[in-house]
Parts: sequence; C-alpha cells; structure tokens
Amino acid sequence: MLEQSNSESDLLHSEQYKKNLKAISKLFITKKFNPAYDLCENYIKTFEVENLINIFDKTRVEEENEDEDEDYFLNKKKKEKKEVEEEIEKKNRIIIPSDLLQIYLKIIEQVKPETDNWAILNKFYKDVNEIPSKILTTCALIEVKKQNFEISKKNIKKWLREMPEEEKEKLRGKEQPNFKFYEMLIEIYVLHVLAPLEEYNSSIDFLEGEDYLTMDRKKLICDKVIKMETLKSQEKLKAKNTKSNQKSPNKIYFLLLLKPLLHPHQLMI
Repeated sequence: MLEQSNSESDLLHSEQYKKNLKAISKLFITKKFNPAYDLCENYIKTFEVENLINIFDKTRVEEENEDEDEDYFLNKKKKEKKEVEEEIEKKNRIIIPSDLLQIYLKIIEQVKPETDNWAILNKFYKDVNEIPSKILTTCALIEVKKQNFEISKKNIKKWLREMPEEEKEKLRGKEQPNFKFYEMLIEIYVLHVLAPLEEYNSSIDFLEGEDYLTMDRKKLICDKVIKMETLKSQEKLKAKNTKSNQKSPNKIYFLLLLKPLLHPHQLMI
C-alpha cells in the first residue's frame, strides 16, 4: 500500500529475485510443496521484522503516547516527529515483495494448514497500513476457509479503518490491481465473515457506508446477504419443526417392549 522505495524497486527488478521467485513458483505449480516451502522459507527470512506488539493489536498513532496534561500543539509536534522517524525507518527497510509473500501464504496453506496466517503478516510488516490489499485478501481467504471468523473480522476492520490516504486515492480512481483486490476483500468480509457470524444487519449497514464500490456491486452483494439470511432462517425453522415432530426414541423403544401388554389403540404413536 506504500509507495515503493528505490531499494524495493531495485530488488523487484533484480535478476536474483526474479530467479528465486520463478523457482519457488515452479515448485508450487507442480505441487512440490515441501521443497517450495524450504526454498521460500530460507529466502524470506531476510525480510522479517521484530514487533513488540502485534500490529493488529497496536493502538493508532493518533492515540499513542497522548499526554492529556500537555497542550494540543505539543502533542501534535510529538506525533509529527514520530511519523517522520517511522518514515525514515521504512525507507531504510525493504518491505517483503507482495508476490513473494502471497505465494508463501499459499504454500503454507498446503504444508502447514494449521498455521495462523495473521501471525505471519505480523512477522513481515511493522504496521497494518503497510499491508497491500492483495496480501490481506489472500490471508483472509485462507483463514475464513478454516472458519476463523472473529479474528478475521477484527483484523480486516482494523485494516479498513487505518487505510492510508494514498490507497484511498487509488480506490477512488478505480486503479488496478488495487481496486480488484479491494472488491474481493469486501466480498470476503461481508459474505464469508459477517454473514457466517449471522451479522446480517451489520453487513448491510457496512455496505451502505462503504465509499468505493459501485452501487451495482453493493446491490449484488446485499442481495446475496439477504438470500443467505433467508436460507439460514429456513434451515432453523426446518430444524425446529423436525425436532418438534420427532418422537423420543426411548419412548418408542419402551412402547415396543410393552406391545404385548397394550391394547391396539394404545400403540398409535
């Protein structure tokens, strides 16, 4: 989501990076997942960062180190200084290329499906707003397959809330591929996170307040939410009716044992 630094750009265009990514991709495509994992694991270690606090649990910059006893301008100056320091740190650090991390997440899904993919993101980014929509979408899709709905809801919400202004500009301009991945992420969030949690009203409220999707796209997703809610209600009603209509197996068994002792009209069950 951030602009690429010169060092990042140099890496992406280096022959060594292209060679490594091609080798990993070839192993993945041919379903040689374990060799692909070993090769990828060794290569991506150079991009790991240290986070004292999980990036999805970090407080927003505006709320950090706020001293209520100091005046507004002093607090503002502190924040600006911190932002400058963070920006310098980012420029001196090469953020993992999204193509490399995306294929790593897909490999992990095959060889270590129990792995928490959200925790993987915490190993490679210093802040939520560094995560490209492409990576967040890939991670969310893998995690919802495992029905990890609550944590996915929390982390996607944080990413949406802290999206930087440059990313918002790209979405307003419908720039690709950013907009495509954003659309996918919203569908995952609404249809595969909120809906399975039966938060249907929240889904529709979220779509109404969403700023970037077209009205046609919103309507399409909203219609799917309503259909899912209707089907779920019908399933619950059917299950309730089935349960109420069923006789207790123990009662039936007991009556069958007593069959020789009962009058025929008493056996109508």
